[in-house]
Amino acid sequence: MQKWRRVVAFDAAMIILVILLFSPSFVGLSPFSPQISNMILSVISAAIIGYETVKVNGRAIRAALATKRITEGEGEVPVDDIKRMLGEFEKTSVVGTYAKHGIAELESAERKREKLYAEIGKKFSEGSLTWMKYVEVVDAATNAIAHNTALLARRIQAFDVEDYNRTSRNTITGLFNRNTLPDDIKQEKRQVYELSLNDMRGIVAANERLLVELEKFGIEMGQLETSASAEVNNRLLEEVTTLVEETKYYQ
Repeated sequence: MQKWRRVVAFDAAMIILVILLFSPSFVGLSPFSPQISNMILSVISAAIIGYETVKVNGRAIRAALATKRITEGEGEVPVDDIKRMLGEFEKTSVVGTYAKHGIAELESAERKREKLYAEIGKKFSEGSLTWMKYVEVVDAATNAIAHNTALLARRIQAFDVEDYNRTSRNTITGLFNRNTLPDDIKQEKRQVYELSLNDMRGIVAANERLLVELEKFGIEMGQLETSASAEVNNRLLEEVTTLVEETKYYQ
């Protein structure tokens, strides 16, 4: 909601700017002006205003659609959608830190995947059985990170930051609520919020474990000889596969 308020405020500011620039009562710019400088300046101003307006509104619409797709939870969500949704909360108190962590983990997973693809391609022939096994494991790990982060985005979106802050011990309104709400309700609210925040921390930690394992996987891949035994190959694959299974988060 706050995002759309900012977009509406931006659009209103652009309308006012257009009125000031193009109204004869003010600056009086016009693309049909006989003065070359006035005509050029009017075209440049219109282009800049139009570009910025389309960019801001387009970004807001894409973010809203990304949020809708993630909230509905139908199938795998594109990584760009997850980033857009998390980006809406980066500057939000309480949950902003988790949003930033989520974006950073997605970007790290993408970098590691590309590096591992390149390393696997150096060791094994593309399309071979061994190549496919390694690629599948890397994909499973990075997909697990994306899946977990989509869950993180849903939890952040559902978290009521305003109510959390209102019931915080460090605010006047929080003091009011502590003095007026029954103790059992106050305790229950605190537990619900803490469980939600712990859930977010758990998702971030699970992804970090996967990223560390991918980093170790990359180091061992760099040292792996192409003639390595099947036992060595299977050990590397099983370590990552096991961790992927262990860090699968709630649906």
